[in-house]
Amino acid sequence: MNLDKRTLDGSVYDVVVVGAGIMGSATAYALAKRKQRVLLIEQFHLGHRRGSSHGSSRIIRKSYSTRYYVEMMKRAFELWHEAEREACSEVVTMTGGLDFVRRNTLIESKLKDAMRSAGVPFEELDAAALRERFKGAFAMPEDSFVCLHSRDAGVVNASKACEMFQCLARSRGADIAENCKVSEIDDRGDEGVLLRTADHGTVKARKVVVTAGAWAKKLLPPLLGSDLNLSPINTTVVYWRTKADRDPRLYQAELGAPVFIVYADDNRVLNAYGTPALEYPGLVKFCLHHGPATDPDSRLAVPNLEDFDKLKDLTKTFLPNADACQHASAEACMYTNTDDEDFVLDVLPGKENIVVGAGFSGHGFKFGPLVGEILCSLALGEEPEFSLEPFRVSRFL
Repeated sequence: MNLDKRTLDGSVYDVVVVGAGIMGSATAYALAKRKQRVLLIEQFHLGHRRGSSHGSSRIIRKSYSTRYYVEMMKRAFELWHEAEREACSEVVTMTGGLDFVRRNTLIESKLKDAMRSAGVPFEELDAAALRERFKGAFAMPEDSFVCLHSRDAGVVNASKACEMFQCLARSRGADIAENCKVSEIDDRGDEGVLLRTADHGTVKARKVVVTAGAWAKKLLPPLLGSDLNLSPINTTVVYWRTKADRDPRLYQAELGAPVFIVYADDNRVLNAYGTPALEYPGLVKFCLHHGPATDPDSRLAVPNLEDFDKLKDLTKTFLPNADACQHASAEACMYTNTDDEDFVLDVLPGKENIVVGAGFSGHGFKFGPLVGEILCSLALGEEPEFSLEPFRVSRFL
């Protein structure tokens, strides 16, 4: 149930989850399934747009350049579908996906090797096959790029997914407190953890899971003496119409248009990504995967105008029938990056009662239900399903 300040002060829980984005909501659900007394705390109202878990479209895919992410996504897909069945809801729309990669680069070989070794099928398309398959909606420089087409990709409705996990957590007995800002986390060892809130008093728990997104950068230093190199950035999201002389349905998801990713250099990190016309009717979404540093408490949630030219150039190259002369709409999105763009999933060293899930670097949303299971396992002192070696806190200390 939802709590107010009169009922929260002095309450005691097995686990408190701080932050009700996709990771916190999925973690609360996983813990509630395990019969834990759980409180999910959100500093703003549920469904707010100040973090990184709002909106109607996030890419879900198995195409990764490291096998551990591919294997994790195979399991994450299963967990998404299990949650959808339990909630009698659909938040995932399968569309297939395209990865545009420079030929003869390390990222090309890594993508192919990781998917092959994990048994994820894909098809390699040249420029002519790409044009024919998608009726001219997509193109690429023929001499320098290759396209990898996978059917195991699609779009997750982000806001609806968060609400789904919150409802599932409530249905299994979890409490939720919104508009409740945690001001201090005090680990008291064998006595558990005391959380102080801005105006709701104190809450005691055996364990705390911090899934506070960009705000983890502010919550962690008093506990650890480090912010784990978490870097919030402001990225630019632009929506384009189909050119006036072309079929306006060209980029419609329901008519076969896929999600797409652009790797413009020989780097593990993608440069831009997009989704078909699904979030807004008739508008194809294209986003940069980088942007200027920002502060989550003071940022202006507006797109970075300097990024428009970069997206225009990429749109002209890879979406030849989108009207790149004038954008239809533009938004901003906040990432919280780590230096290596891998996640942080760990128990804090020297603070055995505190678990952290952070630094999802603009590609973590699709892992939401799996991250929830992993953080649940860590909070309960169990061995997670996957090795967490790439995600240890120690790499930044």
